[in-house]
Amino acid sequence: MWTGLWSYLRGEPATTIGSWKAESAEDWGPTLVARVLWEELGFPKRLEGSGKKQQCLSLGERAFVLVAHRLICPGSEHALGQWLETDYVSDWRGKRILPIWKENGRVRVDHRFL
Repeated sequence: MWTGLWSYLRGEPATTIGSWKAESAEDWGPTLVARVLWEELGFPKRLEGSGKKQQCLSLGERAFVLVAHRLICPGSEHALGQWLETDYVSDWRGKRILPIWKENGRVRVDHRFL
């Protein structure tokens, strides 16, 4: 599914219409648009090689989540965890990024997933 969407957004002709399946576009649609703009502006290449290497996601991926949150749902960074629960935000592989809630009621986004 991701391959077809990326091809479509890049202006390539659709291969098969039968492979398209919308499950909840209102949740991840804005994030997909933000990701395309992020890549067209060249941020992944600019941030490549930066940050700690032991993280599962690169600095560029982590920065994308923060920037997309501000663009799509402007507000406090303290609302990031709630936003990640309601909107479909994925890494470059298409795996959803979810927050890990702490027992004391504060949210902590585990850097293994962000």
